[in-house]
Amino acid sequence: MKRRNSLISLALFVLGFVAATSWQSLKANFYFRPVQYLDSRDHSQHAVLERNDGWMDLNFRVKLNGKVIYLSPDFSPNRTIAYRETLLWDDTGSVLILEIAERRLFGFNLAQQRKLTDGELLGAKVSSLPLRRYDFEGRWPSDNIGPASARQLNTK
Repeated sequence: MKRRNSLISLALFVLGFVAATSWQSLKANFYFRPVQYLDSRDHSQHAVLERNDGWMDLNFRVKLNGKVIYLSPDFSPNRTIAYRETLLWDDTGSVLILEIAERRLFGFNLAQQRKLTDGELLGAKVSSLPLRRYDFEGRWPSDNIGPASARQLNTK
């Protein structure tokens, strides 16, 4: 009787372990976590950038007002690089842009409710914000003039 109870306990433990491990694996493969929230200037549009770090693939998803408007093709997961994923509004405030690795990957025109063509995406104007808009209470380094690419252009 004792041996039977021990075997049942062991079987339940193994079953629980397998179930928990399977759940974690499934969750990792299908769970998108929010990376960035970005409202339009007039706060009428709410964009969310989400990321799924699966064990075989890395994907990004963009939602606009709760509706999925973009799901990226697979990236190979690599924890040694920064993907630098970000959402931006263009200067008109009517185009939402997704950048990965400082490259534009996707754009969406809100007024026309459609994906941008490659030419439109690359031609959309996005101006840098003045540092004061960030309301940073610390001190920026004095030589920080903008993106790394701009700093490289201004080397002596």
